[in-house]
Amino acid sequence: MQLWERREEVHIDNPPADLSTVARYSVYRSMEQQERYVPVDELLESLKSAQDQADARLLARGFYLAIEALPSEMSAAQRTIFRMCYLDDLSPDEIAEQLQLSPNTVLNQLGRALTGFKSLYLLLLLMTDYWLQL
Repeated sequence: MQLWERREEVHIDNPPADLSTVARYSVYRSMEQQERYVPVDELLESLKSAQDQADARLLARGFYLAIEALPSEMSAAQRTIFRMCYLDDLSPDEIAEQLQLSPNTVLNQLGRALTGFKSLYLLLLLMTDYWLQL
């Protein structure tokens, strides 16, 4: 809606990409307002520390399902770095050393991987929320 209201001010070069971005951030804002949005980093930490909670298994299963879907969404380097960081719990410096890359390359690849993962995980969360409401 805001995009339409600001149509005179905003120049759109790629309508499908811009609309996708607007839709994604609208969902993020809506989830934040409903206090349902959890940043990926916080989610990963809560999964590590919440093994005794009733829904921890369900959340972990959703997280691992999203990771299994990563191959089609990320490059091989991004998948490797993402898994090393979040599943093997290695720091970017440790990953850089093991893969013989610069730490900046690792951080850049991790940033790209997180962007793809957030979109994929958001879709999984929305589907799970829908299924739980049935």
